[in-house]
Amino acid sequence: MVRSIAGVLVGIVVAFATIMLVERLGAILYPQPAPVDWTEQVAVADWVARIPLPAKLLVAFGWFVGALVGALVAARLSRRRAMGWLPAALVLVGGIANIAMIPHALWMTLAALVMPIAGGWVGARSAASR
Repeated sequence: MVRSIAGVLVGIVVAFATIMLVERLGAILYPQPAPVDWTEQVAVADWVARIPLPAKLLVAFGWFVGALVGALVAARLSRRRAMGWLPAALVLVGGIANIAMIPHALWMTLAALVMPIAGGWVGARSAASR
């Protein structure tokens, strides 16, 4: 039981740290042109529309890789494949919250749903196969 809880907690931390690293890479490669007033929905929507496509792809890739690595770590440490789905589920919830708060294109909305599930599946399956 303790092994499962610890594995999931470490998997969650690793998942979100991975996402933060990938998104930081995107911020370095594609810096924000001007500060955004996050209280103004129109300004946020305009800012998101101006983000280059490769930067948006990095965000979606971060959701996939974060869920994958988090699931892999959680499943390996807990020695239970099912535990890998918990970090992936939290990445999914985070993606849904992001989409709910910030307007995105339809493909980004779909990516927020698909990428964490795909990453969790790959991570959990990879942990079980070894």
